[in-house]
Amino acid sequence: MASIPILVQGETTEALLVGWLKELVVAGARDQMLFMNCRVHQLAATAMSGEATGEVLDLDRHQVFRTIKAVMPHELSVHREGDVWAAQVIFEI
Repeated sequence: MASIPILVQGETTEALLVGWLKELVVAGARDQMLFMNCRVHQLAATAMSGEATGEVLDLDRHQVFRTIKAVMPHELSVHREGDVWAAQVIFEI
């Protein structure tokens, strides 16, 4: 297992989510990693920090059917339901 730090800045909650997901896509492609857990440590109005944990892609153990190429910001929605955040995101594959 390996963890990578993630720090993004944005003017809206939607921009923070898109930034976070883009960081995951870039890191996954660059480092050939599969992420299985994300943890947000700090969330402010214009910044979010945390970490993603995963492992290096091993084709003997992992079967990859599709990869995410991009995060599409259109039709994105983020809202809070009590103590839980919910989002709808479209990915380009």
